[in-house]
Amino acid sequence: MKKIKFLVLAAITLLYCSSVTASYTITASQDAALPWHRNKIYLNPNVNDGYFVSIKHHPINGKAYVSYYDTYNKDLKLAYQVSPGLGNCGPNASWRCRTVDSDGDVGKYTSIDVAYVENPSFPALSYTKVGISYYDESNKALKYALYRSDSPTIGVQSVDVAINSSVSSLGKFSSLKFEPETHSPVISYYAHNWYDQYVGYSALKLATYVGSGGTGCNNSTGGKWTCEEIDRLTGAHEGNNKNGSHSSLDFNYLGNLYIAFHDSYTDELQYAVHVGSGGSCSNPAWNCVLVDGGGALSAATGYSISMHAKKSSMDRMRIAYWMPGAGYLRYAVSRLSGTDGNCDNGAFDCITVDEVHMPVDSWESEDSFGYSEISLAMDANNAPMITYSNGYSLKLARPASAYGLAWGNCGDPWPGGDHPYFQCTILHSALDSDGVLGQFNSLSVSPSGLPMVAYSEDIFSPVEQFLWVTYKVYESYLPLIKR
Repeated sequence: MKKIKFLVLAAITLLYCSSVTASYTITASQDAALPWHRNKIYLNPNVNDGYFVSIKHHPINGKAYVSYYDTYNKDLKLAYQVSPGLGNCGPNASWRCRTVDSDGDVGKYTSIDVAYVENPSFPALSYTKVGISYYDESNKALKYALYRSDSPTIGVQSVDVAINSSVSSLGKFSSLKFEPETHSPVISYYAHNWYDQYVGYSALKLATYVGSGGTGCNNSTGGKWTCEEIDRLTGAHEGNNKNGSHSSLDFNYLGNLYIAFHDSYTDELQYAVHVGSGGSCSNPAWNCVLVDGGGALSAATGYSISMHAKKSSMDRMRIAYWMPGAGYLRYAVSRLSGTDGNCDNGAFDCITVDEVHMPVDSWESEDSFGYSEISLAMDANNAPMITYSNGYSLKLARPASAYGLAWGNCGDPWPGGDHPYFQCTILHSALDSDGVLGQFNSLSVSPSGLPMVAYSEDIFSPVEQFLWVTYKVYESYLPLIKR
């Protein structure tokens, strides 16, 4: 009997230890069974925070970093996880909140990335590198902030500044990633110069950090960046002031850069990839490829894009995006072979996931459809997780198989199937209709496979905004021993 008790105790102890080991990676179905927790993250309860959020986990220790816009002070802020008691915000002082840039109205359209830079040679030390791209409303400029764990200060640079801010803007809809090998930042963004309907233009642009000798940017940083147009739309067309907006970039497993964006001439979702010469973009060094033109829905598509590039030869490109003309959240995935997919580009399959409509009183950009963020990340089994808002609830869409279900409760069947592919769940619902929840949201999955979502709550009366995080943690249980 003592031997049996010992074996049971050993098994329980092993289960407990494995549940709290940081390197333990759980499967999608195990993750889906864990409960969600949520907290407000703020330094001062009277300060309005939480717009234009972007979240990324540290690739080694799994700590989360969140960039966001303080709507009251019009500042760019950064919040990151620390050990309980060592922070200045969040529950149990487990987050540190910092103002990154307060020079004018700055901090909209943030995009964050985190890298761990290893220095094998002593006395140089390894360090964490956090980059944030964002929009400077005061100067109509793209800016970049760099935080390093080995430095107490945060460096801020103007990357590309509008020459005439009364008719131009540079830097909205930015998307930032560190290059995988060098950890140098690259940023895709929207450029708009609108003198009149005949000579105005809009374009997708790319800024690459080169350290010195850069060209094409309007800044005073001594040539640290190279800026180039990828696709420009010019001339008399009613939609040509939106081309290149809503961009999302990612590197694939070979280190090639892909940028998904909205083509406003045809109201399509496209992506651009560098080919050197002979490309179909307005810059022939890049090839522009149609993904979804709306198909039979014949509706504007390619807004609020979030993209995942292939991370292996057997992986697939995946894109979550909004079709505001029809009010749908859509999902496109590349095929491993063949061109008989159901998208306008037969190399992709596209399905509708759920309805997404903008609340009447929510924050809107210059787009007639307004603004509603969508975020895509891959779970531990490399299956998609998509966060979004229907206005009054933050929602999550995942394949029904992640929950052990034969079919889901929302959207279309997978091509050739008979039942809905996705399971849509509410992560946080507003207590009443006097506000908007989750309009600004961003999803990241930790190295151990646990998701966290940073998102906004916008209350209309009284006027307040809050930054929230909802997340999963490993469930740990102490063994119960019966004598």
